[in-house]
Amino acid sequence: MKLKTHIPIFSLENSSKRGWEISKYSKEDNVDLIFKAVHRDDHYIFIFQQKGKSRIMIDFDTVSIDDAAVLCILPGQAHQGILAHHVEAWFLAVKPEMVKDSYRHFFVNQGSDPRLAAFGIQESKHLSQMMKLLTSLSDLHDENYYKEEVNRSLINACLGMIISEFQTLSPARYQNTSRSATITRLFRCLLLQAFKTMKTPAGYAAALHISPTYLNEVVKKSTGFSVSYWIHQEIILEAKRKLFYTDSSVKEIAEQLGYEDYSYFTRVFTRVSGISPIAFRQKYRESS
Repeated sequence: MKLKTHIPIFSLENSSKRGWEISKYSKEDNVDLIFKAVHRDDHYIFIFQQKGKSRIMIDFDTVSIDDAAVLCILPGQAHQGILAHHVEAWFLAVKPEMVKDSYRHFFVNQGSDPRLAAFGIQESKHLSQMMKLLTSLSDLHDENYYKEEVNRSLINACLGMIISEFQTLSPARYQNTSRSATITRLFRCLLLQAFKTMKTPAGYAAALHISPTYLNEVVKKSTGFSVSYWIHQEIILEAKRKLFYTDSSVKEIAEQLGYEDYSYFTRVFTRVSGISPIAFRQKYRESS
């Protein structure tokens, strides 16, 4: 089957003008969870699975969800449901501009790693109650400003509960408020937005009003890797998405990622990945 030249991007604008949407699936709907094509979203997706077993592919990682848990999918991540067995789950979609800055910084802090947290009985009950209330209010179709503010408050309450569960997994990882950790978070946020146009540590350092040497020092202290490493990781991940899910040529992909010299892009990809772009495409398509 011929692939498209771009990975489909689903936008909330097509289904909701409010910047958020909530829905619930039960086991009768499982087929819908599996057969949707690989795609991206221009918004956050929070999957609160209450029952069942499921598997979701996110950027070449397969995430297994057993029983009660919450999975966060970031804007731009390529994903697809590959298994759903007797699943009951809530799906909350939220545009980035509706997410509080402190919450958004939390979600981008660890790059593109899938975020999954198990929920206990009491926590699941509370989150379910909030999502039920949000659903009932969303069905009113009332454009009253104050009611929409209530909805936004409920969304932030749901996200706050989700973040608190992530923090219990590794408090030190998520609660570090040192200057180094703060600068690293700001760099990672900027990187997600600018990696196609900004390719050097000096560019990010200038945007953050610090020296390249200092930026590299604090990022390496916080993550164990240099600024250049993270820049290349983001670029190569996006290249892999396009190589696997589209029919764009290596030259076209290089141009889409801001490289005028596609032979240079090929060398960067090969050095970082240990395999050439063409070999990567052939290897993963043959195994899929």
